Amino acid sequence: MPNWFSQLRSMYLNQVQIVTRVGVADDCATQHLVPMFDISGDDVEILGIIGKVVFVKAGTAQTIELGHFPTGGARDIFAVASATTTGDVANKYYTWDGIIGSALVVAQTGDVIGFGAVGSVLLGTSRAINVFCPGRIDFTTGTANDVTGLINWTIFYKPMSIASRVAAA
Repeated sequence: MPNWFSQLRSMYLNQVQIVTRVGVADDCATQHLVPMFDISGDDVEILGIIGKVVFVKAGTAQTIELGHFPTGGARDIFAVASATTTGDVANKYYTWDGIIGSALVVAQTGDVIGFGAVGSVLLGTSRAINVFCPGRIDFTTGTANDVTGLINWTIFYKPMSIASRVAAA
């Protein structure tokens, strides 16, 4: 293959990709698995996920967990239930720090937010590497239903090959 192809491939594989899924009205209203992102083609390294409340969540106490359904496999929970979210207002953030099995963090409105995986990439320090195979990433609310609330979710990832893709579900 030509040298330029190798250089382009290298550039693509080292770039952090970002995809945002815009919240839907019934996301928080029912206790079901809500599709967030579809991974296709090949594996991806997920650096972090952020949820931003864009429309106030009603006062129902909820927890949120993130899971992954590999294509043809069973669901694995990678971010366990968060602290309780009650009446979260616009611009409140939920973050996953990139550590498998850690809880989703609920940041206060106006906080400077960050998460270990992406922050470490930028600083050049060591970090966990989280490789996800093709499948679907979802979230579910536990304990109760919320009558209102919209959360926009953003994923930060690196493709493992030129076939790797992530799209909002």
